[in-house]
Amino acid sequence: MRHPANPQKSAILARALRLVAIDAIRAQVAAHPGRPAEFQTRNFRGRAPL
Repeated sequence: MRHPANPQKSAILARALRLVAIDAIRAQVAAHPGRPAEFQTRNFRGRAPL
């Protein structure tokens, strides 16, 4: 997948895609019913609240 002409750009794109995927998973976990609020705040510290 890495493009030889611009490896830095592909690395940035891969990192951005990974962050988007992680945020999507975290949003699903945070929206899951029956989760205590302290579970969300402890595991998602340092990220913007979703």
